[in-house]
Amino acid sequence: MRTEIISTGDEIVSGAVTDTNASWLASELLDAGIVTARISCTGDEAKTLAAVIGEVAQRADLVLVTGGLGPTEDDRTAGAAAVAAQDRLGLNREALVSVEGYFEKRRVTMPEINRKQAELPLTADVVENLFGTAPGFYMVINQALFFFMPGVPMEMKKMFKNAVLPEINRRFTLNTRVLSRCFTIFGLPEADVGTRLSGFRNKFPEMRLGFRADFPLIYVKFSCSGSHLAGSNLEAEMERAGQWIASCLEKRIVSFQGLTMEEEVGRLLTVGAATVAVAESCTGGLVADMLTNVAGSSDYFLLSAVTYANQAKIRVLGVDSRTIEKNGAVHEETARSMAEGARTAAGADYAIATSGVAGPGGGSEDKPVGMVCIGLAGPGFSRGKTCQFSFKDRKMNKKIFAVTALEQLRRELAAKK
Repeated sequence: MRTEIISTGDEIVSGAVTDTNASWLASELLDAGIVTARISCTGDEAKTLAAVIGEVAQRADLVLVTGGLGPTEDDRTAGAAAVAAQDRLGLNREALVSVEGYFEKRRVTMPEINRKQAELPLTADVVENLFGTAPGFYMVINQALFFFMPGVPMEMKKMFKNAVLPEINRRFTLNTRVLSRCFTIFGLPEADVGTRLSGFRNKFPEMRLGFRADFPLIYVKFSCSGSHLAGSNLEAEMERAGQWIASCLEKRIVSFQGLTMEEEVGRLLTVGAATVAVAESCTGGLVADMLTNVAGSSDYFLLSAVTYANQAKIRVLGVDSRTIEKNGAVHEETARSMAEGARTAAGADYAIATSGVAGPGGGSEDKPVGMVCIGLAGPGFSRGKTCQFSFKDRKMNKKIFAVTALEQLRRELAAKK
């Protein structure tokens, strides 16, 4: 079964928005035993979009399309699908009920412009959108089964899992079993990860290996299908491959489950029934934001203090003024004292603190841009650590400072297991 994905939108082809939908769909399809043959991207121009749909329909069996189902003039996917199928648009009553229902649940009058979202090709079947205004739809174009979904990632993901994938499973016989695993890496650039794993394909020729960078983390995904290995051999080979990758990357592996840094820290805190507090200066609350983005973080996250000014470090965290006068704000002793103060104030098991120079200005010869001091305090200990990074971009520095601070806590928690 040849499967393709089409991402639509001028904002994608212009580079204004990163297309994450296609990579997510390809990963989900692979887990379901479906390998994606090609991913295409096109803008919103009606003729071009219709041509791309028609071209893909000539060679594919299954096609997933995202984007262009909104209410505005530049949302042209439904019309392009109709042109490619030599069909025409018409008001779909089921789709209209779905759109109207979205507004009724929120006790808001539906704007007339949203009626456009119910105008679908006459041969299309509706896929209800439970989380947005744009109904999805599916139809056959030149023997290829097309599923059209919203471009909003959350809406698309829910629709795919709740309705599209079950329909795919109903219509296609998927005999191929695929196993995949993902490791999360921190502390190595993608090129170095690739170099360390350069022997993978020779050692495991039946497997696929892929890399995805999400600064400053690298995700390594490897998979194998039952068409190559059967039964228990598949699990055994996956385990052997995982052990080989682990031996190559050693302590750089953050998670053997493909979790983000904050998810892995949250998992370890939960396993250890431990709590954490955060004191931040240069990261401006980013560490706390990352931790609290994880569902269930209220079980272990107690306090966040963004003590940007020195007086705040002294008054809120109890840092001795002499420590700052002697060493400055960006120093291991200051960061250690910040962590101790946050831990005491919150009554937490652990606390982490950050103080550094995010740039692009404000650096000095002794404390250049990219320097961060991280404090970590826990049962019976507190310590500071200095790290230096070469980035001159403020946001990149804040991100890597925050992830590095969480990595210090992760290592401490992992050692307690």
